Amino acid sequence: MFWLGQAIHEVFQVAAQPAEQVFCREDSLDHCRRSFYSAPAQKRQAELEGCFLKQWVEIAGCRRGPVNEHKFPHLKPKPDDFSGFSRVKRMKAEEVPNPAVYRLSFYLRQLEAFDHADRHTISSKQLGEALGYTDAQVRKDLAYFGQFGHPGIGYRVDELISRLKKILGTDKVWNVLLVGAGNLGRALMTYRGFLRKGFKLAAVFDADATKIGREFGDLKIRPMEELSHVISQMHIRMAMLTVPQEAAQEVADRLVAAGIRGILNFAAVSLNTPDDIFVQSVDLALQLEQLSFRMSMGTPAENLSPLSDG
Repeated sequence: MFWLGQAIHEVFQVAAQPAEQVFCREDSLDHCRRSFYSAPAQKRQAELEGCFLKQWVEIAGCRRGPVNEHKFPHLKPKPDDFSGFSRVKRMKAEEVPNPAVYRLSFYLRQLEAFDHADRHTISSKQLGEALGYTDAQVRKDLAYFGQFGHPGIGYRVDELISRLKKILGTDKVWNVLLVGAGNLGRALMTYRGFLRKGFKLAAVFDADATKIGREFGDLKIRPMEELSHVISQMHIRMAMLTVPQEAAQEVADRLVAAGIRGILNFAAVSLNTPDDIFVQSVDLALQLEQLSFRMSMGTPAENLSPLSDG
């Protein structure tokens, strides 16, 4: 199929353009190749061409205008397949590397700093340099979620802030509960930065009878017996866990049974949860170990972040 070789060549020509103009999924060609070679022999050529066109559109579809439709008339896309910079297929969450998701939070924080400094536009190079990343890394991370740049302008700061908040789910306020009112738990209770990021600490629980009823600002420590009722009443789906490690699994089980779908785990233990429950662990001692290792190996300070890979 000579057309296939010609089309692949054309795709690479498109993908070679500056990333602000063309964003693509890295697995598009591989996906097409797998689809092509795994198809039964009796498959009609038109079906295979259609498979390739779908992937081709995902790679080059953000380019304004048609892509050599005169050279490949049988691959001519429908008019709505090419609509400028607004239509790029969004990847599934499981296809996005975890380090890329972490970096989105850093991008958002830096963009908010730019916004406070009255910066209205920014380039991938400027955003990357502010955080110690390359411009290629910034473009690659953002490309997982669609097209954000504007030719000759770069990124509009307020627009990118809004888009990243929507991607991260912080364009709305999440009610969050805390289980464990020890030293770490009380520190989290007094932290005022959660609400600015879209998280409201709505309830606090502890199993220690001597702590029940104590008030910290607007929060009162509740007994564990009220857990299910409060989760249902306040529509809470996210929890922070700051209990001793020997109690963490039991508490996690109760949270999941009550309807919690995301757990930020501060206990130094791995939690066993169903596949549809999201767990993010924060082990401060582990992070210090990583820091110690990198310092012992003489890693420059700007490379201490584990988020520069992936």
